[in-house]
Amino acid sequence: LARNLHESGHEVRVVCGPKWNMPRTLPLEIPFERVTFTNSINVAAPLDWATELRDAWRARNGSATAAGPAKAAAGGSAAVPGAAARLVSWLSDLYLDGVTIPDVHVGWIPWATAAGAKLLRDWTPDIIYTSGPPHSVHIVGQRLSRRFGIPHVPELRDCWVDDPYHVWPAWKRRVATRLERSTLSQARGLVTVSEPWAERYRQKYGLPVATVYNGYDERDFPDVAAV
Repeated sequence: LARNLHESGHEVRVVCGPKWNMPRTLPLEIPFERVTFTNSINVAAPLDWATELRDAWRARNGSATAAGPAKAAAGGSAAVPGAAARLVSWLSDLYLDGVTIPDVHVGWIPWATAAGAKLLRDWTPDIIYTSGPPHSVHIVGQRLSRRFGIPHVPELRDCWVDDPYHVWPAWKRRVATRLERSTLSQARGLVTVSEPWAERYRQKYGLPVATVYNGYDERDFPDVAAV
């Protein structure tokens, strides 16, 4: 999208996060100076550290834990670690549900907002266009839009709260629903990938919604296009 806008003569600036643990195997198809890379906070890091400590403890105490199942089968006290594990799992899920609103990339929001604000002090685009998921990016766009008075157009490549594949606790769904409404209802318009979704968002927010289907650029697949 950025490449085609740039090639069509539009002035484009992109704010994006760090590597997200993904290899940079594809070319950057707009000028490098048009892209601002930001830092981010990994809100799941405490659980990663806890897992590493747990695995290290198990490695050091392998013989003791190996005897656990036999004691549990005999009705011994080894059932307690099982209960403790369930408690730890429940607390881990509770922590993740609490800090990953709207998603696991929530730790990027302050960095992206600051980077966007720095850009917009000296440059005024026609729109702020955000594409998600992650839907954290729409919060960034809405904050910048409100601060600088620039129209915000969110693109939802997947649904936010209405995603049928995303199972949330009831309390988190209520919070996410309010967050989605406060974010999207202030947009100038929306973009999504299917007409049924577009109609859903028109009815939900009373905004103009454009449908842009998933597809590909033939230039990226010259061998296939030649056939």
